Amino acid sequence: MPDAPLVDRYVVLRDGVAVGEATGEDTSYVDASLTPGTVYGYQVVAVAGTQRSEPTPLASVQTTAPSPVDLVVRPSGTERFRLRWSPPPDSPDPDTYVILRNGDQVGTVPGTATEYVDSGFARGARYRYRVAAMWAGNVSTPSPTVKVRSFAAPLQGSWQVVIKNTATPGGTVKVGDKSR
Repeated sequence: MPDAPLVDRYVVLRDGVAVGEATGEDTSYVDASLTPGTVYGYQVVAVAGTQRSEPTPLASVQTTAPSPVDLVVRPSGTERFRLRWSPPPDSPDPDTYVILRNGDQVGTVPGTATEYVDSGFARGARYRYRVAAMWAGNVSTPSPTVKVRSFAAPLQGSWQVVIKNTATPGGTVKVGDKSR
């Protein structure tokens, strides 16, 4: 069996397009220009002098889509909640954040924003908030759930309030005070 020519370099193809090279001695390549949550197909072509091998079989991989972290939900007045979070660690800014209340999307903000004010909910009700990041239409797993309860409705009608004053022996009365 004749000896195969020594490989000078490897050409890395992503989705059929050359994206990088590795020397003939390297057996790995790091592709850093990827979008989170996206499926990519990789192949490798060996090059020896002017000869090129056929591409390797296609290997499909999906990048992770990291979740936003540190979600905090606080009342903002009696009829709103202010949500704040931190971007997903070790990833580019997402295109958009998706705000979820009780599992339903209630809003979106640009990927450069890290807060949202929610309103339009029932008084005295319980809610579960989560935030997900989106890159090129790929959505991350939502952040951990934060549970909150909105303020109850204000009291309606008339209420009698009774204030009872008591005298303390040895007390003093200042000018302007009224006694009964």
